[in-house]
Amino acid sequence: MNRILFRVFFVISMAGGLVACNASKKAQKSFKMGEYQLVIDRYNKILAKNSADPQANYYVAEAYRKSNRPQESVEFYKKALAGGIKNDSIYLNYAYALKSNGMYDQAKVEVDKALKYAKNEDWTKRANEESENLNQLDYIRSIENYFRVKNLSDINTPKTEYSPVYTDGYIYFT
Repeated sequence: MNRILFRVFFVISMAGGLVACNASKKAQKSFKMGEYQLVIDRYNKILAKNSADPQANYYVAEAYRKSNRPQESVEFYKKALAGGIKNDSIYLNYAYALKSNGMYDQAKVEVDKALKYAKNEDWTKRANEESENLNQLDYIRSIENYFRVKNLSDINTPKTEYSPVYTDGYIYFT
């Protein structure tokens, strides 16, 4: 009887592993194709079963970053780092995500880690530049700004898809 139960459990666990592996492969393929919302959807199914999966968290964070939604990537980068994902880009991309959410002090900490752990010269250069940028924030914020941004509800949605600029009698969308 124990052998039968063991075999049934083994078959069920193997099938579950194959489904998770298949979902991960599909998500990786979507990532390579630049289908970032599919990546997010597919890896979120994996994360529903194991919210600490470092690889799934990393790719969801990267998909949010690559689809210009860095604000939504913060928690995923945090979990990926906690799960042991380490590469030259993760600390700096996490810092950018934190910065996009106004978490400047935490972003400085992550930039310092990027400087400490990055082996690639390009990432080190980018981390140095970002460190300088973050160090200038207090000065920049102290300068009085005379410009005020206003949403033109007739042509803009509440989102910031494009920014129109009016100059010399023409309106440009950038």
